[in-house]
Amino acid sequence: MIRNYEEEDSNPSASALKKLVEQLGVSADYLLGFTDDPRGHYGDGQIDESERIMLDTYRRESWPGVIRLGVTQIEK
Repeated sequence: MIRNYEEEDSNPSASALKKLVEQLGVSADYLLGFTDDPRGHYGDGQIDESERIMLDTYRRESWPGVIRLGVTQIEK
């Protein structure tokens, strides 16, 4: 299946792209060729590392994850 994507014989569905992004630890922008930075637009210098971590947490776990992250940061 991945060979078909690489050779542009087929395109991944949104759910397949999401799984690839999660498994490979890169952005969808990177896999789709919109950027050369595996972090996607995170790498454009617009957000710092702590903001990236918060955004990633929100995308994975929504607000409950962000709240847990905040509590962890306050306890440090």
